[in-house]
Amino acid sequence: MGDKKDCLNTGNKTKEVSGKKKKTTLLIISLSVLFALFPVAYGFFYIHQYGVNVPVADQWGILVQGTIQYIEGAFDPAVLISEQNDSRSVFPSILLLGISILTGMDVTAIFYAGYVIYVISILGITCLLLKDLRISTYRFIVILPILYYALNPYYLFRFIYNLGSLASVFIVFAVGTIYFLDRSKSSTVPGRHSLFFALSILFGIMCTFSYAPGLTIWFAGLVQIFLQKTGNKIKRLLIWCSGAFLTFFLYYIGLGFKSEGIHGTSGYSLYIHTALTYPLQKLLCFMGAIGAEVVHNKEMAFLFGIMITAIFVMLVLNNRHLHDTDIFSKWYALLTLGTLTALEVALTRSGFIGLSTFGPPDTIFFVPAIRHSYTIFLPLIALYSLALLYTKTSVKTESAGDADNNSFQFGQRERNIVLLGMIFTLMIGGTLLHTLPGISEAEDSYDKNIAGQYYLLNYRTSTDTQLSILNSPSVVRKYAPKLEQYQLSVFSPAHEKVSLFEFAMIDPHSMLDLKGNDLENGSYKKSDDVRIGSLSMQAIFEHPQGAGSSLTYNDIFIPVKSSLDFYTGLDENVWSKNSSDGVIFEIYIYDPAISAEEKVFSEKNDPVNNPGDRIWHQHSIDLEKFGGRDVNVRFVTLSGNNGIYDWAWWGNPRIVTKKPF
Repeated sequence: MGDKKDCLNTGNKTKEVSGKKKKTTLLIISLSVLFALFPVAYGFFYIHQYGVNVPVADQWGILVQGTIQYIEGAFDPAVLISEQNDSRSVFPSILLLGISILTGMDVTAIFYAGYVIYVISILGITCLLLKDLRISTYRFIVILPILYYALNPYYLFRFIYNLGSLASVFIVFAVGTIYFLDRSKSSTVPGRHSLFFALSILFGIMCTFSYAPGLTIWFAGLVQIFLQKTGNKIKRLLIWCSGAFLTFFLYYIGLGFKSEGIHGTSGYSLYIHTALTYPLQKLLCFMGAIGAEVVHNKEMAFLFGIMITAIFVMLVLNNRHLHDTDIFSKWYALLTLGTLTALEVALTRSGFIGLSTFGPPDTIFFVPAIRHSYTIFLPLIALYSLALLYTKTSVKTESAGDADNNSFQFGQRERNIVLLGMIFTLMIGGTLLHTLPGISEAEDSYDKNIAGQYYLLNYRTSTDTQLSILNSPSVVRKYAPKLEQYQLSVFSPAHEKVSLFEFAMIDPHSMLDLKGNDLENGSYKKSDDVRIGSLSMQAIFEHPQGAGSSLTYNDIFIPVKSSLDFYTGLDENVWSKNSSDGVIFEIYIYDPAISAEEKVFSEKNDPVNNPGDRIWHQHSIDLEKFGGRDVNVRFVTLSGNNGIYDWAWWGNPRIVTKKPF
């Protein structure tokens, strides 16, 4: 009986332990999935928060012009395959126009589409990695560094910038090419390998005609085929090279390629000549382009570039005796793709002989612009994947060989673990170091694009300087009436006319004292960060000159159901000055419709004698009576008995609509 009880107790304990393990595993999986979903969800929030529905820069070409031509029945499909700078972006252009036509040129819809495509490509990379690692229980933990790194705020900026959003199509086709090349050598179904190989060539062509870096997919595929274990390698290499040759011929010769300019053959010749003349400088710039995967500081990026290169060399040397290169072939292809495109950026954007556009030819420290981040983030992900696979292989190999050896040896396995840890640290560092810059860039872009949205809505009265933040003023004036006529973009009925206009976006049209004299230097300025009390914000400084000063903004459009929101305050450095007797803040609005000016706000602020004024005072003025009209807004500051230390600030004055945007 005792033995039976012991057996039962042992069985119950085993079940209990097994149950606890299952609960622990389930908890880990649940948390991993939650952490994996967070960066994906944040990307949607990022676009919602900072994306602005207004066409800017290159969007006035294929997007604005193409959409209007389609509506008017004058669209020429040949435009889709034409040369755009260095690219022939056929597939992004088709997608761009399709979304524009369906949504009435909603630019934010294009941003979301590009982001979804990008997420699909990143998930595709993680799926390939998990398949090669052959792990299931903790798979989400392994891919977390990739998701957080690839979806950090700095890289997300691409999806609210110009045409950068849909360049993600290039990555999808590149990953698809690598995937089909991998399947083509391992398929056991007769004839299936030929189908997959044909699909890889098709996706390579689609990658080429999606973005300028897409041309590098042919070199990446060449590396992948070379490393694969297959019986017909020579034949595959010949077919692949033939496909590459024909694609390059079509791209540059068959379809024609411009000869002049930085994006023509003369520019390419200049890049090559500069590289041959300054080879060391270009090598150092390349190190900066690689290091920019971690940080976008020129000097620091250079150091990180050397570090990443050294880690790669050590990883290869440490695993040089591994003969099974088949499983690693796709990751070397991805590494080649990212490295070559980073090299292209370094060679073509880091300064040239006789060309001031990108700086002097002997530039040493260089990082790519944010719009080129598509071409620089892949190498670190490929290195991380290679390190994981090498580590797993060496752990398995050495564990089998050293089963009876308990002595510690710092061998291949341990070195791989150290290198993996270093790459993991670089990815985490790259995520953290790109977070604040990515948010800062987005905030600046949002402010600029909101201003552009306002100027486009009021293109008839906006100055050329104001319209230039969108594109060439002549281009904007040419197409803005068409946008309004066909109710596209900001003119769409579904689009609230103006969500926000900040007075700090522009300088006043006149800056005078109450006698009509121009304000002296120092009486007016703008600042991005003014702290009064516990709040900091952008603000406009207006020191009363003599009895007072006046800042006038002309032809400001007042949307229906809007208000003027702002803060008032005196500089903290005034609070201890007993000679200060405060400032009177006033706002006047001149309505041309009735040729009359009305005082809409007046307040005295005296923090020296009234401690309650040692804060930002928040105000909101209803502008309903001026809705739908252009008015002049005048900000006035008046001295008390004296003008000593009258350091007056208008905190973030802006016009906002009462209805959500």
